[in-house]
Amino acid sequence: MAVLKVPVTPDDHIQGNEDAPVTVVEYGDYECPHCGIAYYIVKSLQKQYGRLLRLVFRNFFAKHPAVRRRILLELARGLQFRKRLLKVVGRIPKHT
Repeated sequence: MAVLKVPVTPDDHIQGNEDAPVTVVEYGDYECPHCGIAYYIVKSLQKQYGRLLRLVFRNFFAKHPAVRRRILLELARGLQFRKRLLKVVGRIPKHT
């Protein structure tokens, strides 16, 4: 059995039975066309396996600079290293 390097926490977006024997962790980007296609596949798996499957969705940093910037700003709001993160965000090119 595989063990997640980053365990599932209440901070994750979770759907399904907490005690399900199978956990699928999906890393996705809401603006990615491939992730949009994967959505239907994941929904099919959820329908087919029901309570046997738990889905965990984790936001993945997007390739699009404006999306990356927005995600980093959201993450920085609650972190004690806010100033340091904002310096990193400042180096990310703004979308024009």
